[in-house]
Amino acid sequence: MKEKKMHSIFIDTKIDKCQNPSNFKVKLNNSFLRNNIKNNDGAKSEWFMSIKTVTMINSFSNVSTGINDEIILYVAKDENRPVLQIGINDYDYDEHSFILPEGNPNVLEISKKLNAFLLTHKLECLYDSYNSTFVFQNKKSSNDYKKRYFNFSNTYDLLGFTESSLYFLNNTDKKSFRSDRNVNLLADRLVKFSLGSNSDFCIKNMAYCNHGLCGIFSECNTFFMLPVNALPYDVISYERSSKNLIPIELYKNSIKDFEIIARNNDNGEIEGLADYIMVLEFIQIKTFNYEFKIYKILKEIYLWVGLCLRNRI
Repeated sequence: MKEKKMHSIFIDTKIDKCQNPSNFKVKLNNSFLRNNIKNNDGAKSEWFMSIKTVTMINSFSNVSTGINDEIILYVAKDENRPVLQIGINDYDYDEHSFILPEGNPNVLEISKKLNAFLLTHKLECLYDSYNSTFVFQNKKSSNDYKKRYFNFSNTYDLLGFTESSLYFLNNTDKKSFRSDRNVNLLADRLVKFSLGSNSDFCIKNMAYCNHGLCGIFSECNTFFMLPVNALPYDVISYERSSKNLIPIELYKNSIKDFEIIARNNDNGEIEGLADYIMVLEFIQIKTFNYEFKIYKILKEIYLWVGLCLRNRI
C-alpha cells in the first residue's frame, strides 16, 4: 500500500525585499515537510519535486552600469604621433569615453547612440545585417588623418570584439574595421534554476549537466530550464503539462531550508532579472511493508500462544 502526500510551495520573490531573485532562500516551518516515519512501521518514504508554474517579466538588460556599457576612443593629438602603446605614450593621445545608457537596446539603437558620440570625431558605426556585425569607419567626407584607436573596454562581448584588443583607424590605409564575430544581443536566452549547495535536499543522482565542463557531463542540481521566449518586457510563462516528478534526496528528516539559484545560459548572473512567481510541489510517497507487518503480528501471536501454554503447564 502507498500513501501519497502533496505539499505546494508558492514563491513570490517580490514580497521578500531583503533577497535577490538570483539567489532566493526559502525557509519553512520544521513540521511542514517531514518524513513522519516511525521506527517500527517498516515503511519507506520517497520524495519528489515538480515545477507547476513559473511567471516572470523579460526585463533582462543587455546594458547596465559597469556591464556592457563603456567604449574608449583614443585620438592622436596630431597626424605625426607614433603608434599608441598603452602605458607608454598615452600622452600623445586624447582619451574619450562613451557610456551606453542602461537598458535592452537592439543593434539599430546601439548604432544610433554610438553615432551621436562618433560624429564629433568624424567617425560612424553601421550594423551589417548580412553577417550580423558592427562596422566602424571614417566618414567619407572626413579629411582628418589622425590615428584613432578603439578599446571596447567592457563591451567587447556585446559588440563582437576581442577582449583587451585595440582597433585602429587612420583614414588612409585603414579606413574601417568590423566585429570579429557575429553579434547576438539576445544573449540571455535561457534561465536555469538549480538548488543551492546549502539546501536540505538535492536532486537524487538523476540530473547531469555539461555546462562549462567542455562536454563532460557530471551530476548537478539543475532542476529546470526556462526558455526566454518572450519579447523584452513581455511575460515569460510556464505551466506544467505533465507530472514531471523529479526524485530528490533529503539530507535529514525534514525540509526546512533550500535555495533557488537562477542563472543564464552562460552560468552567469542575469542582469536585470525581475522578480518571479514559482509554484513548487513536493510529493511524498510512503510505501508500507506489509510483509513486515504480518511478521510482527505473527510474532505477537506466537509469543501470546507460548505464554498461554506456559501458564497451563
